[in-house]
Amino acid sequence: MVIMNIYQIIASEYRELFPSSLLKVDFTMRYVRPYEEASILDIGCASGEFLCQLASPGRKLSGIDIDSAMIAEASAFAAENIHFLQADMTGFLQKSRESEYDLVTCFGNTVVYLKDEDALNTFFNGALKALKKGGRIIIQVLNFGRKDIGEGFTFEPLESCRLGFDRFYSLNEDGVHLDFHTSVTDKITGEVFTDTHVLYPFASTTIADRARQAGFSNVERFGSYDNDAACESDFFHLIVAEK
Repeated sequence: MVIMNIYQIIASEYRELFPSSLLKVDFTMRYVRPYEEASILDIGCASGEFLCQLASPGRKLSGIDIDSAMIAEASAFAAENIHFLQADMTGFLQKSRESEYDLVTCFGNTVVYLKDEDALNTFFNGALKALKKGGRIIIQVLNFGRKDIGEGFTFEPLESCRLGFDRFYSLNEDGVHLDFHTSVTDKITGEVFTDTHVLYPFASTTIADRARQAGFSNVERFGSYDNDAACESDFFHLIVAEK
């Protein structure tokens, strides 16, 4: 068993392990004016499939991810109007120009990699600056308000042609954060690689409140890509906020 950065290992298989849902694309397009130019930033873009699905001649698309292997994989598939960059989400937003984007997306439980609520405040302040007036931010997060999503929660195993991928949560020793344990098995060689990331399990209500405090308006929470209102039993929540 080898301890190393799991995302480096799964980058080339990411699209097979985590195919981008067309339902997610449809949900996003509700917040993009059709037939008009739009500037969109995807935070935590991974291998870039989602942005490729949004591509059209009238859109300027940017994706950032902290992992260099993911960015290399995304760049290999990038269309002419899509730009991928390795960057930290908070630092990138703080350095962005004012009123640069019509839409900022942050899917895939990415925001929980922020270390605490102060970091979440900084994130929203940066997003507010980077968005144009009337622009929106979309955030997806697991529903950590559900009692079973936390200590001891195990995700369904995933498989690609070459890899097996297992994930579970344990409570961090500080009693607040979650340790996200990942294990990848190379089905050809039998090698096993492990990694652990520390996450802050933000409730969607907390995210919505922090967005309002930062100055966002029309903050809504949904429990599905069909715009169903968020409820306690949902697996994930979507928070949409307007500048």
